[in-house]
Amino acid sequence: MVELHDIVQRLRLGHSVKAIHRQTGRHKTVIRAIRDLAGREGWLSAACEVPSEGEIARLYEQTLGASRQAAHPLEAYDEQIQEWLRNKYSFQIIHRLLNQMGVTESESTVRRWIHHRHPQLPSPVILRATTPGEVMEVDFGYLGVYWDRQSERQRKVWFFSGRLRHSRRVYREIAFDQTQGTFFRCHIHAFEFFGGVPKSVVADNLKAAIVRASYENPLVNRGYRSLAEHYGFLISACPPFSPELKGGVENDVKYVKRNFLPLFVEGQKQRGHTPGLVEELIQELDRWNAEVCDTHIVQKVGRSPLEIFEQEEVAALQPLPPSRWDPVIYKETSVGPDWRVQFQKAFYSVPYRLIGQRVLVMGNSTTVRVYLGGEEITMHLRATRDWQYAWKAEQPGHVHPGAAHLGLTAGAFGTAACAAHLCRQGRRRTASGAGTDALGRTLRQGSPGGCLPPQSALRTG
Repeated sequence: MVELHDIVQRLRLGHSVKAIHRQTGRHKTVIRAIRDLAGREGWLSAACEVPSEGEIARLYEQTLGASRQAAHPLEAYDEQIQEWLRNKYSFQIIHRLLNQMGVTESESTVRRWIHHRHPQLPSPVILRATTPGEVMEVDFGYLGVYWDRQSERQRKVWFFSGRLRHSRRVYREIAFDQTQGTFFRCHIHAFEFFGGVPKSVVADNLKAAIVRASYENPLVNRGYRSLAEHYGFLISACPPFSPELKGGVENDVKYVKRNFLPLFVEGQKQRGHTPGLVEELIQELDRWNAEVCDTHIVQKVGRSPLEIFEQEEVAALQPLPPSRWDPVIYKETSVGPDWRVQFQKAFYSVPYRLIGQRVLVMGNSTTVRVYLGGEEITMHLRATRDWQYAWKAEQPGHVHPGAAHLGLTAGAFGTAACAAHLCRQGRRRTASGAGTDALGRTLRQGSPGGCLPPQSALRTG
């Protein structure tokens, strides 16, 4: 960089500001400031000696300091801008909010003023090569509490983000929880949105995906593995405490919170909705995805995520399978003393010899299967209502020998065992006399001839 001393020398030789700018590359504003300073100090006279570089720089800084004392138009909003910066609002959001307050400064002016007034050190960025159709990163981001008109209550709201690493195109979906069912359903919707399946999915260590996080041997959720096998993608578990390995989707969560959420929240406040409405959140997020995210130009790439996706990535994705995956839920549980297992608000019988043992229950939309040591023990049709008792009297071992001794059919014995469970669950009510009649009716309806079975049936259950 040309020193200020050299600019003074060129000015003494009669060079114009434009000529010095062309020769040295220094900004014309700087050259004009040095020219004005040299004129006031008499340095342009041949009889005056040019001071040292340090002296020129000192006087130049003093001149700049005096000029900066004039109030900038954004100074009046400094306190509000600081609050927005603490909330991590982006420059685009701050510029839009200032425009709504009547400020006419351009976004670049706002950006420069904030950088000068509130400088921050840039965060380091690691660039990595990407391959079309290779990786999708997934994660959840928390958006806050909103009012759900359908359930007529306030609900916590998250959003699912599935981001293709190469094209940077993202599928987003509003969710009320982070359960296995929601996590799996969002994957299916993402694949159908993209029209294909990536070769691998990088998942965070939430329980719906990874049962146990580990650097060397992570334990993948069985249901997630079943989903991956159906759609043909590999599961890449993110190592513990290493969010940078899925930095794309991590940044997408921040991007939504900084660029979409503030505008939506402020808009809801102006309309008198505090908290905001879930249905409008869903509509606005979908509109923002299509009109802003898919079409914005990626810096240093010169194309939008949608253009990159259509030109390079969509053809590299694996085709969708002929049918949707039927969600599978796994659960490890113990066989109760009434030789049945509970799975998602229903009961299913197993051979009574398994009482007290740990078994694996696998359920989809139509069936429930029970495994012991990798071997299938029994299979039931899925219960059609909550707390239904599925009993397979035709299978060996599902009817205890005590049933014949008690004079009960298999169905009646199952009813007795179910009633015994209700009795155990409601001991306090039964002890006070409440609920006894209902229990008796339950037993009599399932007993031969309407006779109440002996108390040993309850003890057996």
